[in-house]
Amino acid sequence: MGLNESIDKMMGLATGSRDPQALNAVMEVQRQLIQIQSENKTLRERIEELENEKILSNELEYKNNAYYRKGEENKPYCKRCYDVDKKLVTLDWTIDLYSSTYTFRCPECENTYGSGIEHHQDTHIEF
Repeated sequence: MGLNESIDKMMGLATGSRDPQALNAVMEVQRQLIQIQSENKTLRERIEELENEKILSNELEYKNNAYYRKGEENKPYCKRCYDVDKKLVTLDWTIDLYSSTYTFRCPECENTYGSGIEHHQDTHIEF
């Protein structure tokens, strides 16, 4: 017999006896059971969230001022957004004037990072 069935049986016995103290005791047990079930659900969700974070952190490697998922060499993720918010936000690749390397810009937190990855574009302006 499960916990819910036991409480239902207790409720039936208490109701049949018409004892207000017994009814109140069973109702208090039911209230506590509902609270425990809610806490259990919250804890299970948190455990799943932490397990997913652990799996994700094992898939990430840090280089060139960004995180990358293993096997995704051309898709950098924002260091700040992952470190602070545990969110993977894809960085935009940009080229600044007079620069020989790409700059990463985060559309979420708006931070910029020098990538150290060289490009072969002419970024000089002629007058």
